[in-house]
Amino acid sequence: MNPSIHPPLLRSPEPPLRAYVSSVILLLPAFASWIFASLFLQARLEMIWQRAGLAHSRAQWLISFSDGCRRSFWFIVAGAVLLLLFMELRVRLWPRYRRVALLLATVTLNAAAFIWVLTIATAALLATPILIERPTDPAQAGKALP
Repeated sequence: MNPSIHPPLLRSPEPPLRAYVSSVILLLPAFASWIFASLFLQARLEMIWQRAGLAHSRAQWLISFSDGCRRSFWFIVAGAVLLLLFMELRVRLWPRYRRVALLLATVTLNAAAFIWVLTIATAALLATPILIERPTDPAQAGKALP
């Protein structure tokens, strides 16, 4: 190897389309779980929470957090798209940092979806022992549990 020729320190930035497509592919499971949780799990959780009588408990923040995640999903997506569009069109150094920024955004959104589903599961598990102990049939209210 010729000592006078040095390898480049930075690789050339990858094409924008490739970076965005790979991020979208990596975000598909998070979006799918987010949509499933907002359409099905959140409604079930609120029903379980009401049946268990935990509407005014100290753990109500779990339901409030979960509902806030469900309501703010499209605002988060729109904000991310607008930010990426602004960076692509206006920031000159963006191609250099595009890959790292997209990786951080992908990891953050995947973590947010995971934390939200974990919050729903935790809230349901908090309500489950109460529902198991409480009889659902009023005729069984006086009988002892086996």
